[in-house]
Amino acid sequence: MTLVKIGQVVVNMDRVTSISDLSTVDSAGTPIQKLLRIEFDKGHAIDVSKDYDALDQWLNGNVTQAAAS
Repeated sequence: MTLVKIGQVVVNMDRVTSISDLSTVDSAGTPIQKLLRIEFDKGHAIDVSKDYDALDQWLNGNVTQAAAS
């Protein structure tokens, strides 16, 4: 079991089905709002904005990306 604490929420990363970056940017590419959506189990999701940077940093260091075929 891989537990990750994101602010006040603890997420079991083994049950995550997808993580989407839903951040919005202005016309210059500057972030207006940083937002990650973590989907897990069947139809459950949590949106993370306050701790976006910490979660994004954890993901970049711990998740491998599949090579495009």
